[in-house]
Amino acid sequence: MRTLLASFLLAVVSINMISCQQYSAGLQKGSNRAEETSAIGSLRTIAQAQTTFSISNAGNYGTFEQLTEGGFLDSRFHHSSPALHGYVFNMQVNPATEGSQGSYSCNADPAPTSNLGGRHFYIDSISQEIRANATQPATDKDEPLKP
Repeated sequence: MRTLLASFLLAVVSINMISCQQYSAGLQKGSNRAEETSAIGSLRTIAQAQTTFSISNAGNYGTFEQLTEGGFLDSRFHHSSPALHGYVFNMQVNPATEGSQGSYSCNADPAPTSNLGGRHFYIDSISQEIRANATQPATDKDEPLKP
C-alpha cells in the first residue's frame, strides 16, 4: 500500500513539475514577443524619423544622435547604439553624394545580456519593410515581416 501511495505522490509531483516548466516556457515566449513587438515599434519610429529628417536635410539621413538632437527621436535614442527593451539598435548612414542619394539601414538585435533570445530585425531607406532573422543579424536579404 505504501509503495502504491509513494508512486502516486511521485507521479503527482512529476506532473506538477512538468506543468511548471511549460508555464515558465510560456511566460518566456510571452516576454520574447513583448520585446520583439517593442523593437518592431521602435524600428517604425526610426523609419518615420529618418524620412522626416531626410526631407529637411537635402536627402541625407541622420545618426541616432542627430535624430535626437533635431527632435525627431526622444532622448532614449541619444546614443550611437541605443539599448531599449532588451534590444540593441545599430544604424549605418551613408551621406548623399553627387549623383547618389543618401541611405540608412538599422538593425535591432537582442541584447547580449538578455537571456530572452528573440529574433533579429532590419530596416533600411530603400524599402522600409522590416525584415527578420531568427538566428543572426537580419539583412535586406531576409524575409519581410508579415502583418
